[in-house]
Amino acid sequence: MTIAIIVMMGIGLVCGLVLSIASKVFYVWEDPRIAEVEYFMAGANCGGCGFAGCSAAAVAVVEGKAAPNLCVAADSEAAINIAAVMGVDPGTAEPVKSLNSCTGGDRAADKFVYNGAMSCAAMAAIYGGQRVCSIGCMGKGD
Repeated sequence: MTIAIIVMMGIGLVCGLVLSIASKVFYVWEDPRIAEVEYFMAGANCGGCGFAGCSAAAVAVVEGKAAPNLCVAADSEAAINIAAVMGVDPGTAEPVKSLNSCTGGDRAADKFVYNGAMSCAAMAAIYGGQRVCSIGCMGKGD
């Protein structure tokens, strides 16, 4: 019975040593600032910043590939906190706005009958466009 206990203890010791060595060999270091930056982001994973999610955006901020105020879903306080983690000036950025060069929409009701040039710009020049809807393409191709 005591030999079995000694063998089991030996196997446990060998397994512990192997696991200890493996943890040192396969250790992946991650900058702790990444978790801090991600904490201050909105957590929406919306992709509005141009990255696959908040984790990828946080990595880009820490690597210096993106500004601290890149998260469009978060407020200016988040940008200030992220800049503080990174030790940089948050800057004063204007909020991101959508600029639509074409107005209208095929499913919107007509304001008037349009028989002019088949151009979004020409149609928008007349009372802001043919359609009631103010956002979307009118389908004229420019």
